[in-house]
Amino acid sequence: MTGESTSRPAVETPSAYTTRRRTRVSLLLAWVPMWMLCAALLAAVHDLSAGTAAVVALRLVLPAALMGFAVQALVARWPWPARLSLPFVARHVASGVAYGLALAVLVLAQESVVRGRVWIEPGWRVVGVVVLGIWLYVMIVSFSYTVEEARRAARAEAAAVRTQLDALRGQLQPHFLFNALHTVVHLIPVDPATAARAAEELADLLRTAMSESRDLIPLREERAFVTRYLALEQLRFEERLQIEWTWSEAADDVLIPSFAVQTLVENAVRHGAAQRLGATQLQISAALTPTGAIVVVSDEGHDVGRRFERRAGTGLDRLEERLQLLYGGGASCTVAQQSDDRVEARLVVPALEDTF
Repeated sequence: MTGESTSRPAVETPSAYTTRRRTRVSLLLAWVPMWMLCAALLAAVHDLSAGTAAVVALRLVLPAALMGFAVQALVARWPWPARLSLPFVARHVASGVAYGLALAVLVLAQESVVRGRVWIEPGWRVVGVVVLGIWLYVMIVSFSYTVEEARRAARAEAAAVRTQLDALRGQLQPHFLFNALHTVVHLIPVDPATAARAAEELADLLRTAMSESRDLIPLREERAFVTRYLALEQLRFEERLQIEWTWSEAADDVLIPSFAVQTLVENAVRHGAAQRLGATQLQISAALTPTGAIVVVSDEGHDVGRRFERRAGTGLDRLEERLQLLYGGGASCTVAQQSDDRVEARLVVPALEDTF
């Protein structure tokens, strides 16, 4: 978790170029069943072989599909209005007729090339191709506006999630600051020299925490931050806080919510070492799974029943909200009492790519 890496947002949506490319591929693939249907109709009506019908249908469908990209460009240029207007409808009517005429011209041009001479179809066949083109134009426009509306809704939802995540992170930083300052204040009357060192450690931690703008970070960066946080707490508890790491480096590249492990560790220290006069053993482990990673934080201490309650305003409550926003139901943070004085918190997250 470093300040230099804050330029990459944690919640990213596909770029406009990638989204447009996917839409074009989807539109192109949508023509495959149209081509197959057209070939079947030609074979049945004109008694053509399957191969011949497929070739003739391809000569009809291919130019229609290629012109479909131009129709998509028109849809992007003419967004769906809040209220239908006559100019909007008139533009599409004119474009639909132009699409049908262009399809007829291209079909005749292909036929002329194949036959080696200018070829003119009977008038009723040309009219049929024009009508087919208008119908295809309506289909393409409907598909494109539907995709555009879905894209707009996705952008609005992503913006709402971004706002919620920013708010949660804004609540997390003051929460962390309060607890860390409590450690320094507790040391001042007991050991002023150690308190000064703790203040320096705290300054470095806060500098990193306040500059972190991502919501998902590699697990290795989270471990580095937690290690520094525990070094601060050990200045306070000394030998009373014993830490045991069982960490699989194979899980280091898995993206997890920033401060997720720190939140679990902070809770364990607060309700474990802070509540005991004797030594407290804190165990932290991480392992790679076929679908993501599992992080386990277990500790000894009192207040077992209250420490992991989901109450509004607590760090764990905010972590739960962030997991829901980032993963839906794909991630979980569960707590189990292992013995009378040992509690285990288990964080399970799926593997996510940098963009989705």
